[in-house]
Amino acid sequence: MISAIIKELNNRKKEVNEPIQTIYFGGGTPSTLAPLFINNILQTILTKFTISNNVEITLEANPEDLSEKNLKSFYNMGINRLSIGVQALNDEVLKWMNRNHSSYQAITSIKLANEIGFKNISADFIYGTPEKVKRKWKEELKHLIALPIQHVSAYHLTIEPKTFFGKQLKKGFLKPLTQESSNSEYTELVEALNEKNIIQYEVSNFALDGFQSNHNMSYWQQKTYLGIGPSAHSYSGTKRRWNKPNNTFYIKSINNNEVYFESEKLSSLDNFNELIMVGLRTKKGFNYQQALSFLNKKQKQTFNNQLDLLNSDLMIERTGNYICMNEDKLILAEYATRELFILNK
Repeated sequence: MISAIIKELNNRKKEVNEPIQTIYFGGGTPSTLAPLFINNILQTILTKFTISNNVEITLEANPEDLSEKNLKSFYNMGINRLSIGVQALNDEVLKWMNRNHSSYQAITSIKLANEIGFKNISADFIYGTPEKVKRKWKEELKHLIALPIQHVSAYHLTIEPKTFFGKQLKKGFLKPLTQESSNSEYTELVEALNEKNIIQYEVSNFALDGFQSNHNMSYWQQKTYLGIGPSAHSYSGTKRRWNKPNNTFYIKSINNNEVYFESEKLSSLDNFNELIMVGLRTKKGFNYQQALSFLNKKQKQTFNNQLDLLNSDLMIERTGNYICMNEDKLILAEYATRELFILNK
């Protein structure tokens, strides 16, 4: 797999025409790999591509993988940002989620990473777990904000239909948290992070000033990116491309110089809808004139009518040429996005 990834990197060098600003090891749990393999990939990127002087290099990691030895290896090879899958700081909740780490391991891994020299640490955290999972939510938040972290990515638990939890939900063994309770947890999370000046800059992301994820911001600003490995997606500005999600097929295709991906050319409406979707997730919002540039006369009228409706509901606001969610309605960005989408040609 590592050899195939390195080969794909070498094959696609010509697709990158400017210095790389961010490198992100994610899309699964790369920390399960030996640091040597991570370093082999990283050194290929650093030697074969032009790299920005202040490049952000992130590694997604599970707490149980972050031993002192591994952390030192990751730090010494040049990784300067960690995204750690904390998820919860309650052992019963972690056990229910089938996580392999304890709250002690999560806390210890973050403190150890900080001591070794990592000064840009993000914690993934989940809220909105079912009523059956008794959480001492405020106590968990207290422990979270006490950690030496600069960034938090917070996600509402999603239960997929065909999973174990999905089947339990269908049979009535699980009762989803009410919308009111979910909103309450979200509000308490925002308030707790604000106490530490970890401020929301996107629906699910919070950071100290200067520690916003450059990699994630590139998605929301519709910058181009190159995705390497099985299931990885790439974006050129006019086209999307994605590698097929089968490891064996990927390796075989790479080695035999066969096609291992699919692609699509983006229409004006594709670009418009994506601009709305990613823009409304951020506090800055989207550029109104840029949105109009993708639409014909009839579509512009439809778009402006929907904006008027959202504005009358105090859902959105306009600052200069940018339209964004009202601060207290950011959690409803997905709803507003659906209202603004234009599907007809």
